[in-house]
Amino acid sequence: MKNVNLMSKLYIVLTLLITNSVYAGQEPTTPIPEPSILSLFAVIGVVVYILKKRNK
Repeated sequence: MKNVNLMSKLYIVLTLLITNSVYAGQEPTTPIPEPSILSLFAVIGVVVYILKKRNK
């Protein structure tokens, strides 16, 4: 179980780093466009699905 928690934390940190690097060139006042949020949720969903399948 500890391995799953470590992996999920690692994926969260990686996704945060990716989103921060994508928006680093923009001003903080500009809103984040919706498609990028949807793709981020899709990536997280796939990762969670793979982790659940590995545990079974």
